[in-house]
Amino acid sequence: MGRQLGVSTGHDVVHHLVVSTAESGREELKKALEQELCYLKMDAATCGNRNFLAINAQYYKEGKDKAVVKTLDIIDTKGRHNSLYMKSQVKAILEKFGISEMQVLSICIDNAANMTCAVKNLSEDNETISTSENRDVDRTEAILPDEGTKGMDEIELNIDAAAQWVNDPSLILRTWLHEDNSKVQPMRCGIHTLQLAIWDGLIKEHAKKFLAKIQQVVVKLRIPSIQSVLLDLHGVTQSLDTVTRWGSTFAMIDRLLIFQSYCEQVAAAGTRKLKLTKAERTCETSWQSQTKQP
Repeated sequence: MGRQLGVSTGHDVVHHLVVSTAESGREELKKALEQELCYLKMDAATCGNRNFLAINAQYYKEGKDKAVVKTLDIIDTKGRHNSLYMKSQVKAILEKFGISEMQVLSICIDNAANMTCAVKNLSEDNETISTSENRDVDRTEAILPDEGTKGMDEIELNIDAAAQWVNDPSLILRTWLHEDNSKVQPMRCGIHTLQLAIWDGLIKEHAKKFLAKIQQVVVKLRIPSIQSVLLDLHGVTQSLDTVTRWGSTFAMIDRLLIFQSYCEQVAAAGTRKLKLTKAERTCETSWQSQTKQP
């Protein structure tokens, strides 16, 4: 492949290409975000023994019919995920891309306490900065010449000052937003809230009993010998729901419906653990539609 592309595939060369491409992309994104209003979204994930924090930006680009979403960074937190650390990482990323905190309309987060607290602390810092900037603006206005006494030089001074304010987002964005604009507004993730609502329904007693029966059948279908048969018949195997995986209950039930005829045939042959009553099959179809992702 290296010969086809005309590049060396040596370690140092590949490393240089990756780093230089990343730096080029960062500078391009930094330029695109200059003085743009944007939303941030941050989320954390765990993979094995490693913890990651991801932050992306969403903004409007002239000529596009939809918002542009770009990942700003994915950080290995090395197990540190308290609110102060989260806040420091957000501030560092904003600085890396030259984004003023006054450009950030809101930050979309889940319901985790550390996330909520991090945005709150960031808002308090931002409010302090905003108050200081307002005082600077007041002092600037105080030294501008009076409207009734200014000459040509004084008029030019006013025009230059106005142009400076227009070119500085930290001074003009406050007039575009609501009165409490000095704070970065937290926005709860709608999908996360929806999943919490779904789980509130799944922990009801009648739902738990039904899902326990479904899981009993599913566990049986995941036996290697049966999986091999299902793979030959349908090209897929049975999945199992997982608490930490959104939509997995729907995926489990949806996949089980594919194997309904197989389960009925095997149950008729005497394997009772794969048998669902008619009422349970009807309930299964109903739950499939209720747990489906929007």
